[in-house]
Amino acid sequence: MIKISEIKETASEVFHTELQKRTYQTLCELKIPFHRVDTDKIITMEDCEAVN
Repeated sequence: MIKISEIKETASEVFHTELQKRTYQTLCELKIPFHRVDTDKIITMEDCEAVN
């Protein structure tokens, strides 16, 4: 079972890449609303299907 968090409207406190960090910074600077969820690592197509 893949763990999926509640829907969040804030940037993550941990960034896995510089691009991810810059994306959230830009969204916040431009005041563009967004929704996100935290999940376990999703690697396979079967994992993707479990999330849907």
